[in-house]
Amino acid sequence: MNRNFFTTIVLAIALLAGNSPLLAAPSLTLTMGFGNSDVPPRKWKQDGQFVGLSLDIMQEVARRCQVTVEMKPYPWKRLLHYVQNGKIDGAFGVYRTPSNDNPKLTTCDYRIISLQV
Repeated sequence: MNRNFFTTIVLAIALLAGNSPLLAAPSLTLTMGFGNSDVPPRKWKQDGQFVGLSLDIMQEVARRCQVTVEMKPYPWKRLLHYVQNGKIDGAFGVYRTPSNDNPKLTTCDYRIISLQV
């Protein structure tokens, strides 16, 4: 299976459908990267560790899929390089932008945030 398959939370959530061989491999450990910037409430550093909703969601997806996930923060360019070259299994919190429209790294939007002042 292509290691870049696990590039976003959306793809990981798709595993919950029950049609993945990963569900039969409870000893599998995936290394998932994320950007190392503070973006509350999605993620921020607290007492030297990243916490937040994005990490909680990824941990819950892993629990339901019966896999272990190591979540590691990286600078943005290094994160993209590691995913593209298979040094990590995937990334979460990667958003499609005009400068980042690589189908190996992003999926369709799964969350739309509207801010009002």
